Amino acid sequence: MAGERLRGGPPPEAVAYLEGKGFKKSFHWQDTWGEEHAFNYTVAKAMEMDVLQALKDATDRAVTEGVPLAQFTKELTPRLQALGWWGRKEMVDPATGEIIQAQLGSPRRLQTIYWANTRSAYAAGQWERAQRTKGALPYLIYELGPSRVHRDHHVAIAGTVLPVDHAFWDTHYPPNGWGCKCRVRAITRFEAQQVGVSEEPDIQWREFRNKRTGEVTRVPVDIDPGWHTNPGKARARTLMRSLSDRIEQADPGHARQAVADLWAGRTPEAYARMPERVQLPVAVAKVAVERLQGTGSVVAVSNRTLSVKSDKHRHVDPARFGLVQELLDSGERIERPDGSHSYWKQIDGNWWMVALRRSAAGFVRVATFFRSSERRRDEMRRVRDAMGE
Repeated sequence: MAGERLRGGPPPEAVAYLEGKGFKKSFHWQDTWGEEHAFNYTVAKAMEMDVLQALKDATDRAVTEGVPLAQFTKELTPRLQALGWWGRKEMVDPATGEIIQAQLGSPRRLQTIYWANTRSAYAAGQWERAQRTKGALPYLIYELGPSRVHRDHHVAIAGTVLPVDHAFWDTHYPPNGWGCKCRVRAITRFEAQQVGVSEEPDIQWREFRNKRTGEVTRVPVDIDPGWHTNPGKARARTLMRSLSDRIEQADPGHARQAVADLWAGRTPEAYARMPERVQLPVAVAKVAVERLQGTGSVVAVSNRTLSVKSDKHRHVDPARFGLVQELLDSGERIERPDGSHSYWKQIDGNWWMVALRRSAAGFVRVATFFRSSERRRDEMRRVRDAMGE
């Protein structure tokens, strides 16, 4: 194990996964649960920010520079010892007030930290690549890793071949437990047919109670609790949620610039291809939100709306959703019979319309957005005027 190192160069998606993480202090591994790991870097018993920063810096280097475990441990040990985070130490559990003998840094703990974080980063990066290449490589095959001894449940699902977007990968995308080295490989349709596409998996579930929070979660019997989420999928949702939260807290100028930067890049295009639902911030429009009695100031759009294709409206390139801010700032507002608000404006010779609706959760979202015409705008005016009679 000491000589093991990460394979190949650093995938940019894995690097981005780590760079996008914030910090969360936690006393117990169950304090940070499931999808939270996708956007928070946390280590149990690491309650000081300088300790967390040291651990994350070393983990980032392990991925970006391919640092092997032995070097990771050798370089990090003296730094943690200098910070007082080493060996056993009395600590107060903030949840219970109990004084316990806590295990802080040790070679075994650093091994666990190294593999848990680097493998999750690589898995998240691989998931993003699988989403981009699923046109040519539409299937994943589950493979065992190089461990000397494998868990019986993991052996049982080895060789499973299913489409990239199958629900099986929501819960069984590796790593699937502490120390798990299992992996998936993207394959062509031809290879999937040669190997044999698996039948619908019969997943057995059990209830797991998080003793720290009291939350009861359904976990597959063959997955360690806490490892039952897909790190790539979780990253997509949680990063957008985190970005929306930061935009809400920023001053209007910086908030609008953050939204503009998002839609100027290729992120929306990638999210439009994802099967899971993700809400992306598309505009900062406090007045428009208040008119619909929504919460906050951010208007969101579902990645499913980005990918909608219908006979009624031609598909809109995701990048064009960057026009929504201008429509809400200076377009003509027309209330629609269904209670939603539409905004109309001619931009660069083309008429555009965006309709907003308040969601059941209370935030305001884009219901539809498409290129239209002045004639259609006038029709909507007449409908509005008739409603007011």
